[in-house]
Amino acid sequence: MIIFAATLLIACAAYAQDFRQASPEESAEILSKVELSPSEQGSMKCDFVQTRHSALLTEDLVSKGKLTINAPKTLVWEVTSPYKSVSQVALDSDKRLAAMSRKNDFSKTVYVSDKEYKIVLVPLKRDMKQLFSKIEATVLRSSGDVRKVVMLDAAGDSTTIEFSHVER
Repeated sequence: MIIFAATLLIACAAYAQDFRQASPEESAEILSKVELSPSEQGSMKCDFVQTRHSALLTEDLVSKGKLTINAPKTLVWEVTSPYKSVSQVALDSDKRLAAMSRKNDFSKTVYVSDKEYKIVLVPLKRDMKQLFSKIEATVLRSSGDVRKVVMLDAAGDSTTIEFSHVER
């Protein structure tokens, strides 16, 4: 039993990512690479799993689907499970995306590990504080692809979106 526990601890330690806070110079460089709007990133498709955790519910709400960006015009969010729905957003005129991409609406802290960047956004403006208390994005260093986004709202509930199978 002791050998099993020791092996499990070693495996967990090897798997864990050790993030360190990036220097101001590193942060500026990393943010310049990843702060592109969806229309600037080019066309892409990927799968997603979205998990909504709420203190009011006994179980998390999980949905799955596909995200398609047809740059520079549209973003399509297609939920395939547990129900079906499709939302389409015009990238060049959507006010919500424009608000989210304003550079001075959030303080940004960047963390670095061997394989990933973690960018923590904290809203500075009242309208954004009403929506979010914090947003964390995990980005793969090798490709610059967003792997996971965690959005914490003012009530303490969270939405986690994990992306996989990215095709460009």
